[in-house]
Amino acid sequence: MSENLEYKSDAFCMLLQNPKYALDVYNAMNGSDYSNPKDLEIYLLESGISLSIRNDASFIIYNHLCVYEHQGSYNPNMAVRELIYFASLITKLIKEKRINVYGRKKIKLPRPQFVVFYNGLEERPEREIFRLSDLFEEGEDEPQIELICEAININPNKNTMLKKKSYVLEGYCTFVEKVRRCGQEGMPLKDALDEAVKECIDEHVLEEFFRERGDEVKRMEVLDFTFERRIELERRDARLEGEACGEARGEARGEVRGRTKDILMLLEDVGKVPSKLEEQIRSQKDSDILTRWIKLAARAESIEDFEQKISN
Repeated sequence: MSENLEYKSDAFCMLLQNPKYALDVYNAMNGSDYSNPKDLEIYLLESGISLSIRNDASFIIYNHLCVYEHQGSYNPNMAVRELIYFASLITKLIKEKRINVYGRKKIKLPRPQFVVFYNGLEERPEREIFRLSDLFEEGEDEPQIELICEAININPNKNTMLKKKSYVLEGYCTFVEKVRRCGQEGMPLKDALDEAVKECIDEHVLEEFFRERGDEVKRMEVLDFTFERRIELERRDARLEGEACGEARGEARGEVRGRTKDILMLLEDVGKVPSKLEEQIRSQKDSDILTRWIKLAARAESIEDFEQKISN
């Protein structure tokens, strides 16, 4: 079983979109002991400023805006991504709260905290700092903007004290390791997920979460793995086609075709796809939007439900 980055990211997103679980992680990260999940407001971009911008987990608690991301492979550009998320979240906040940024009165914004939780297979330090300024072109003048993002390695034997403070992080990491172990034993991903969820429930590891959302976790992860494998093969074929024909656009076309096929296949499970909707899906060429639509299609209860969600 090859490493599927999405099964980890989706489980992480599902957990931290629950105020109770998000509060547990926040307390561990900040040394606080808040106990009321109602003090925490989940604040996401899934249907916000842009259909192509979607972050893993973000929430507001008192005067903090926390932007927590999962990272299944090393990415040195996380500070840029966090900047995009932050700008979009603040724009959303200003609009929703009707904050006047043009007036004479100084406004107050929540203090941001940017954290990336890393559990990829590549060996990385326990903690790393990503700075936006490290990505600027060289120059003698001082950069006039900065963003600092901390990456925390939550693989086994990394940051064990932090994980002990958070039953959510510890449970999430236990789940990931169970999936990996089953994969190393030769199980297909679907069977590995089934076994990992069952073991977590039996061992009371995030038992409530897996009892309530275990089927959704398994469905999303199998979808993501199948999708990832298909895209991998299409990329290979497109590269060969591009090399033979001198067409650099071959790879991108292959990815779009694969995403479109997956969306239509998922929607057929809940009803007949109207020709107008099929045309809308086939005409969409933005791969980020198509990826988002795949996940919406997987969760849709009906064709009408899907249409409503993509129009938000």
